[in-house]
Amino acid sequence: MGSYARFTGTLRILEVGDVFGGGVLSQDGSYFMQAKGKHTGGGGSPDPAICLYLALPIYGIGVNGNEQVSFDIYREQIVNREGQREYTYLTNIAKNVPTNVELKVGFRADPNNPSRKIHYADAVIGGQVFNWNIPEPERGIQSGIRYGAYRVKGGRAQIRWANTTYEMEEVEAEPIETEGPDLTVGIYSLENVATGKYLTDAGVEATPVTMSDSDETQNTHWTFVNSGIFFNIDSETLGILRAPGSGGPGGPYVVLSTARPSPESTSDKLWIIHYNKLDNTFRFESGSGRFLYHDTNGNVTHTLASETDNRSKWKANLKNESLTISNQKNNLLL
Repeated sequence: MGSYARFTGTLRILEVGDVFGGGVLSQDGSYFMQAKGKHTGGGGSPDPAICLYLALPIYGIGVNGNEQVSFDIYREQIVNREGQREYTYLTNIAKNVPTNVELKVGFRADPNNPSRKIHYADAVIGGQVFNWNIPEPERGIQSGIRYGAYRVKGGRAQIRWANTTYEMEEVEAEPIETEGPDLTVGIYSLENVATGKYLTDAGVEATPVTMSDSDETQNTHWTFVNSGIFFNIDSETLGILRAPGSGGPGGPYVVLSTARPSPESTSDKLWIIHYNKLDNTFRFESGSGRFLYHDTNGNVTHTLASETDNRSKWKANLKNESLTISNQKNNLLL
């Protein structure tokens, strides 16, 4: 957390596109900058515009009735990572008046829970601050900025930029050290604390994993493989686990079997291991900040769950050799 992209510039708007006289947000006006950002879990565009800053024309009165004299500024923002959008009015700026603009898009720690992240797009337009937290921050993996003049569905647009600057900062989060069993040594079955059932590989690519009553068969056996500072959870019979998003092929956040070998660095196949020494259990956090979970409907998902929710807690039962104790370093995705 702490990575960001930042853009500054001086904006002058002379005219913007117009189809229906400035009254239809989805058609009228022109964009002058946008926040970009990729996410995990599928759904929506592979390179989506998280929010776009739209200038909508305001016309004069009387003899100036056909002239654009100022511009209402809206933020066209996503409601979810699948791309549904809404509009928020921000401010009005006068025609051909230099206006200082800043946009910063990035990740910061949630002040209410430092282990969580906030994905933000904070703008300053003419000295007014318009901060916005992007939905589903746990799925965000990348930030960027685009600026210029685009979307002209009618008429023409003249948007001038001067004194532009752009900077990008990549910040590595400090590792979190926890003392616990080193799961990279040995083969394990994973028993859910709430249900007593065992995580079971589907045996087929892109198919939801299941749960079994016993851990005798090989498809209930798993290894943990380092992938950088994270881990892959690797089946002894097929491949590593994948944690899709709300548009996953097995249903929202349903965990899938894959045929992919470890190690694999794709974010939806990375996990953080959390160990609770008080009850000798584990929680497995996906790259989107959710936890491996045996749902009441029988599905295995990755879900936002408290550390006291036993459906998100697992016993790692050794199937072949003794555990060793080490300092296990975990980290959080930017």
